[in-house]
Amino acid sequence: MTDDGTGDNYTTQEHYKSEMLKLFTYASACYYNNTIFHRVVPDFIVQGGDPTGTGSGGESVYGQPFKDEFHSRLRFNRRGLVAMANAGPHDNGSQFFFTLGRADELNNKHTIFGKVTGDTVYNLLRLADVETDKDERPLNPHKIRSTEVSRSGN
Repeated sequence: MTDDGTGDNYTTQEHYKSEMLKLFTYASACYYNNTIFHRVVPDFIVQGGDPTGTGSGGESVYGQPFKDEFHSRLRFNRRGLVAMANAGPHDNGSQFFFTLGRADELNNKHTIFGKVTGDTVYNLLRLADVETDKDERPLNPHKIRSTEVSRSGN
C-alpha cells in the first residue's frame, strides 16, 4: 500500500521462484514498509526497495548480493514488469523497479520476476507522475506504507 492509498498487485513469473522468494521474504518481514520510491525516470522505470532512500542502500536477504536469473521468454517488452535493480552482473540486493514502457536495453541485465496486473497498472502510472530533480529523484516521493504477502487462487 502506498502513501496515496494505492496498492500495487503483481503476479510472479514461474521461471524465477528464487527471486520471488527473496522479495516475499522481505515483504513478510516488513523490510519495505515506509520506504520511498527513490528514482523515477519518465517512460522508463519507477525504482524502490532501498531502506535508506538514497538509491545506494539495501542488502540481500542473504547478506550478500545474489545472482541474476534470465529466461529467453521474459523480455522487457511492456510497462508494468517488476524486476530486480542492480549495479551490475550478479549484484542484486533489495532494490526493485517497475517498467513504465518497453525497455529492450534491460534484457539480460535485470531479472524479471513479476508483472502488475489489471487496473493496478493505473496506480503504477500515478507513482511515475511526480516532479524529479536532475538526478531522477522525486521531489515528493511516494512511500510504501506497508507490504503484505498473500497467495493467489491461481
